Amino acid sequence: MSAGKIKRLNISEEVMNRLLERIQRGVVKSGERLPSVEALAQEFGVSRSAVREALSALRAMRLVEMRHGEGTFVTTFQKDEPSLALYTAALMKKEDIDHLLEVRLYLETGTSQAAATRRTDEDLRIMKEALQLMARSEGDVEAGEKGDFLFHEAIVSAAGNPILQQLWNQISEMLKRAMRETRLIAFYEDKDVMSVLSHEHARIYQAISQQDGEAASAAMRQHLQTVLDQWNRSQEKWAP
Repeated sequence: MSAGKIKRLNISEEVMNRLLERIQRGVVKSGERLPSVEALAQEFGVSRSAVREALSALRAMRLVEMRHGEGTFVTTFQKDEPSLALYTAALMKKEDIDHLLEVRLYLETGTSQAAATRRTDEDLRIMKEALQLMARSEGDVEAGEKGDFLFHEAIVSAAGNPILQQLWNQISEMLKRAMRETRLIAFYEDKDVMSVLSHEHARIYQAISQQDGEAASAAMRQHLQTVLDQWNRSQEKWAP
């Protein structure tokens, strides 16, 4: 598990990238323990605080777990799952996310247009609560992820089409995972994107509340394009 010394400015991010690469390539397999903080610091030629920051980021992404008195272990997962059940795009199958983003584009642009026509006051209340949850979740990836999914789910519900709702329910777990990956990318790689996403959600809500179907569909398309662009940029970064 030898590696060259790290000399770049963003030390903790470089440490995180090195460890991600090891997990991705199976050098450290799921369920196995990582070297100690002291060992990693010595190997990479960095401070222990830089290693701790890197491990904390990996833990926030649910890639590792820290066991008191035992060390840091790679999260256990099954490689044959459709989206790997790993909560970072670096370890996801690119084609899975590509396909899921395509499904979202087809599904949600039309759904938001229908929702604008058929939404009720109760639908709007649920959407607004989801937006408020996202607004309160700064620094809390899990809460932000929950609000994000609830917002989009409320739009599907507001469309008032039981078959569409059933379709959403059938793929909801995969959609949750795809949304988790893309949201984590924004949170850890480009914090400004989080502000853009928040603004786009507000535009979608406003169009639906005003019963402007075309504006709602256009706002949703723009939002999903932002997500797609962020995903593609992350793939360029992580490409071998």
